[in-house]
Amino acid sequence: MIRPTKYMRLEQCLLRVVALLLESFMTVPALPVSEINGFVAESLGEAATTNVQAAISLLYLLGAVEYDLTTDTLLYTASPREEKE
Repeated sequence: MIRPTKYMRLEQCLLRVVALLLESFMTVPALPVSEINGFVAESLGEAATTNVQAAISLLYLLGAVEYDLTTDTLLYTASPREEKE
């Protein structure tokens, strides 16, 4: 469970980074992985970059993004992944 502590800075937490990435996917359907750290650092501050990899992992596990190996980008998927049978 994700529980805030009194020492957590909400503008730099994992869920804020996830929200920022989802917000950016609404305008651009694909984000280059190499530019995500810089984008998060510019928007939320350098301290928020420690949560970037966890945010990408959470979005991938939820089925919100897919990784394209050929172009090294994260692609936004509007619907959750369908289970293969």
